[in-house]
Amino acid sequence: MKNTGILDTINTLIIETEVKLISSFILVLLIWLLRSIVLRLLSQRIKDERTRELSRQIVGYTAFLLGLVLIGRLWLEGFQSLLIVLTLLLAAMILSLKELILNIASWSVIAWRQLFKIGDHIRIGEHYGEVVEMNMIYITLVELDERLPAEPAGHRVIKIPNNLVLTQPIVNDTEGAHALWYEIQVALRLDSNWQEARETLQQILQQRMAADEIETAEDAPPVQVSVRVHAGAILLTGRYYCSSDQQPEIEEELWLRILSAFQPHHQIHLV
Repeated sequence: MKNTGILDTINTLIIETEVKLISSFILVLLIWLLRSIVLRLLSQRIKDERTRELSRQIVGYTAFLLGLVLIGRLWLEGFQSLLIVLTLLLAAMILSLKELILNIASWSVIAWRQLFKIGDHIRIGEHYGEVVEMNMIYITLVELDERLPAEPAGHRVIKIPNNLVLTQPIVNDTEGAHALWYEIQVALRLDSNWQEARETLQQILQQRMAADEIETAEDAPPVQVSVRVHAGAILLTGRYYCSSDQQPEIEEELWLRILSAFQPHHQIHLV
């Protein structure tokens, strides 16, 4: 009788082990399929390669932890007290890492919803600037003058926790924007005729604006050229209004006009 009882116990353990092995295999397969589907969706929506790679890492770690929890629970069913302790430890860990988890979750929202990208001019809460870096923890902005987005406001670099996108309003001036203000800076030697150079640059910018027939907003500053001396040179800074998509081509065109206009003047010397 004892031998029969032992054999029954062994058979029961074997059957339970087989069931757990099959269940574990099914869980692994389902998690792998879910991971593949999520990665495919992310690759379709996220164009930036760096962001895509970070997304793959996050999805991979999440799938691993999910599998660990589910399979661990399956195999630890007979150890309820140990399972409770592990659950409490996991809850304590989540609470202690709440900010980190929120930042990573917010980063996923930014990437998935494509709220903004590097190079966009955005406002988060009271901070306005150009996005220069995005990672799983912070958004890095170079602070800009909101009335003139191309001009840095004190050149301050602001690191904003990602979780603020869940609680603060976000304004993206670049997305869908027809045009923005940009600047072009010309450096002259101190012995140059800066008055003539300034007038020439202003005429070039006005001609560019007239060619595009751009109607600026009432509160936007007019086309102007500011003058200052910096590092042993006279700096002429011209501001112009143009489509954000065409800005590189327009800037090149402006430089060609500037060089052509300055070349005949012997009293204007570029640095």
